[in-house]
Amino acid sequence: MTGILKGLWKTAQSMLILFMATLLACNLYFIIMERWGGAEDPDIFGYSAAVIVSGSMEPSLSVDDLILNRAQSSYGAGDIITFRRGSSLITHRIVEVTEAGYITKGDANNTADLDAVAAEEVVGRVVGRLPYVGKVLALLKTPPGMILLVFTGFLIAELPFLLRRRKDAQGRGGDQ
Repeated sequence: MTGILKGLWKTAQSMLILFMATLLACNLYFIIMERWGGAEDPDIFGYSAAVIVSGSMEPSLSVDDLILNRAQSSYGAGDIITFRRGSSLITHRIVEVTEAGYITKGDANNTADLDAVAAEEVVGRVVGRLPYVGKVLALLKTPPGMILLVFTGFLIAELPFLLRRRKDAQGRGGDQ
């Protein structure tokens, strides 16, 4: 039975380390592309991410939700899109498509947005949502958060060895 548990622990440990390494690599990629690469909306394999910071899309999207966007060849009424206005990203639903562009509105807002959204302002259509993950990612983008991520990964990798070493030391101490 212990052999099965050891195998399961090794598998879980490997998956956690792989996940954390991927998260760290993506985080570093986004930081580098934003700060030094000049990319306003860096993406990985065509997907970009944003964090919801207002309640304008409640109940569909909530504050601190992480959303995944993917650029599409066209957008239609009912699509939730993320678009750039100046230095800000806004995520609203398309309520109408006109020659001037897309008319958008936040689900929680009473009226449509004043200005139409031009096709070149659209970052992408929202294709995924991870509730409350935005808070965690905001922490991980900070230097202390990245240190915490690396430390946690190291701890996961080394915990079995530390426990085994402690058990061996206790066993040697009891024999003498």
